[in-house]
Amino acid sequence: MNTIGAAIICGEREEFLGLTLESIAFVDEIVIVGNPDAFTRNIINNSIVKNKVRLIWREWDGKYGSARKKALDNLDTTYILQVDADEVMGDDGWRLRDYAEKVDVLDLQYRHFIWNFGLLDATLPTHMGINRFFKNSSVTYNREVHEFAESKDWKTKAFAPEIVLWHLGYVKGIGKVLEKFWMNMMRPDKIHDANFLKQWAYWHTSGTYPVRQITKEEVEEMPQILK
Repeated sequence: MNTIGAAIICGEREEFLGLTLESIAFVDEIVIVGNPDAFTRNIINNSIVKNKVRLIWREWDGKYGSARKKALDNLDTTYILQVDADEVMGDDGWRLRDYAEKVDVLDLQYRHFIWNFGLLDATLPTHMGINRFFKNSSVTYNREVHEFAESKDWKTKAFAPEIVLWHLGYVKGIGKVLEKFWMNMMRPDKIHDANFLKQWAYWHTSGTYPVRQITKEEVEEMPQILK
C-alpha cells in the first residue's frame, strides 16, 4: 500500500500553520523542518494531527531547497506532498491516493488569496503548484529560491485541477510581499528575470496588482476550514 508523507518548512509565527495541518489530516506522516518560535510550536502541539508530526530543527538561512530536501530525507513514505505553512489543501486532497496508483509526479491547481478572501491573483489564467506531489525516489532541489522537486526516476506526470492548494501568504500584508520581492531580486539563482520582478513590485506599491473577484463556484470549492 502506498503511504503519503507531507513535507513542510516553517519559520517563526506561522499564523496559518494550524489550518495547513488540519487540511492534510489524511496523510500518514508529517515532517516539519524549521526554526519555529513558541507561537508556532504551540500551534503544532495543539493540532489534530500532532501525533503524526515530527519537528526537525534547522536554523533558517534563506535556502528553501536545502530545507525541503532535509524534510524529504526524514520521510520514508512512498509519496511526498510538498506543502507550505501558509497553504491549505482543498477538501479533495484525499484524492491524491488515487493518483499515487497512476503517476510519479503531479501538479496541483494553485490559488493565491490577495489581501482578503474576496480577491484572487489574476496575473495568470491558471496557476499551478508544480511538482507538489511525487514519488519519493532520488528527489533533488536544484534551486534554493523558487525551487521545485525533480527526479531522474520519474516517468509519468499529470495535472490534477480538482485538487486545489489555497495560498494565504499574500494575506500577510504588503510588508511581507515586498520582503519576498527583494529576496527574489537579490538572489543569483532566482527564476524570474529582473524586468518581471520590477513590474511585480510596481503592481504592489501602486495598488494595481492584477486581481479578480472570487467566483461563486470557487467559494463552493473552498476548504470547509476557510469558509
